[in-house]
Amino acid sequence: MGLSHIDLAERFCLSEGTINNIIISWINYLYLVLGSLNIWPCRDIIIEHSSREFLDQYPNNLVIIDTTELKVQVPSALQKHSESYSSYKSHTTLNGLLGVDPNGGIMFVSQLFEGSISDKQIVSRLGFLEVLKQKLLVGEILKGDGIVPDKGFEIGKELGNLGLQLNIQPFLKNKVGFNEYDVIKAQTIARHRINVERAICKIRRFRIFNSIIPISMFGIINQIWTVACLLSNFQNSVLNAEMTE
Repeated sequence: MGLSHIDLAERFCLSEGTINNIIISWINYLYLVLGSLNIWPCRDIIIEHSSREFLDQYPNNLVIIDTTELKVQVPSALQKHSESYSSYKSHTTLNGLLGVDPNGGIMFVSQLFEGSISDKQIVSRLGFLEVLKQKLLVGEILKGDGIVPDKGFEIGKELGNLGLQLNIQPFLKNKVGFNEYDVIKAQTIARHRINVERAICKIRRFRIFNSIIPISMFGIINQIWTVACLLSNFQNSVLNAEMTE
């Protein structure tokens, strides 16, 4: 229902402080319970449930990644303001990385980081590359498997060192225009990347992410973010929902 603390306090004849304590307790509990779940499916399961079109075009692509930014209250400290300012959003933000399977199911959730961080930095500093190393060791992904990111993720070298492929939309660079192959590749990747954008939309449907997050919530915002991401896996698949960001 997305009710405010004031509304809940009125409905249950409790103080706002009590409502806040109850919510924090449940958020921390859900963070521990849901955080203990293994949300990264086995390689065979990912492939088994991927669409035929996806498998025909990218048979070894297992993860689609993207970041999303949450607007936060402007910190009073100049250094914190600078660290959290996002030139893309023209606002102070927290940045989180998500990884989804080809059907849009969330299989990786990072902690939140200051909005000034680049996409490349967020991949290396928030544990995604380390997760890939671990998955390679236990055989849950194999060398030659691919990752589909947005254009800002210049991590081809890092993935190459792990024996993985980077399937990214082509850049113009010094070209006058795209050739036919590049156009088809860009359209194909964009069509498959829509599922990570839909997954982000599902998370943003939680009311707390529709407004500026106050500094007073910084102590628990990572738990709220993680719980919201994991709960979205229990909702309808993005393939069955028509959503726009």
